[in-house]
Amino acid sequence: MEDVCKSLELKQWWWFRANDTLWRKFLTVKYCQRSHPISKKWASSQSQTWKKMMTNKKEAEIHIQWRLHSGNSSSWWDNWLGTSHLASYSLQGGRPGNITVSEFWSSCTWDIQKLNNIAHAHMIPTILQVPIYHILQVPDKAIWKPTTVGYFTCASAWNVVRKKGPTLLTNRTIWHKKIPFKWSFCLWRSLRNKLPANDKVEVFGPPTVNRCVCCITAQAESVHHIFSIGHFAKTV
Repeated sequence: MEDVCKSLELKQWWWFRANDTLWRKFLTVKYCQRSHPISKKWASSQSQTWKKMMTNKKEAEIHIQWRLHSGNSSSWWDNWLGTSHLASYSLQGGRPGNITVSEFWSSCTWDIQKLNNIAHAHMIPTILQVPIYHILQVPDKAIWKPTTVGYFTCASAWNVVRKKGPTLLTNRTIWHKKIPFKWSFCLWRSLRNKLPANDKVEVFGPPTVNRCVCCITAQAESVHHIFSIGHFAKTV
């Protein structure tokens, strides 16, 4: 459940960054008038929603890449390289200001002379390999890298954030496509002793039926009794 909530939080950041909505404009005017959202830090006077977004932005941004069209992306803070934003490769504290990527183009190609002013020499070959899909009036497009089509899905975000455990033979046997879900779920609960047998129900009060109805002689009901040592289980 925690991973599902986390994937929905990443979706919230994706909507803020990738969609030109009234909600995005409101947050930008309120919190990011003089700074880029990536460089922004949360202050105690700001909302808890914005705090949560600031907490999740680093994890979300590594999976967002900007496809260059008109070049309106931030040259310093937006991840148009595909690996990270250009600011993460800088060892100095200086910032080039609010400069867009298009200012480093010349006739729809990269201007090496201008790139030398903001990027380290070892970064120039990487930048030159970034394609430019030049369409003058079309803003740069956010691409969600975990999916093949570039659109955000909660399933892909869940696969990114979830903590994968080892694949167990028991789970592969229980959750099989040829077994009805209700029986798989029942078996999963029984293996974890989570079925409402008498030994579980009596914690909350005296049960209505205090013996196993599948046995000839009265015996206490429990998950182990029903599926292993009871009269009906042995007969099956």
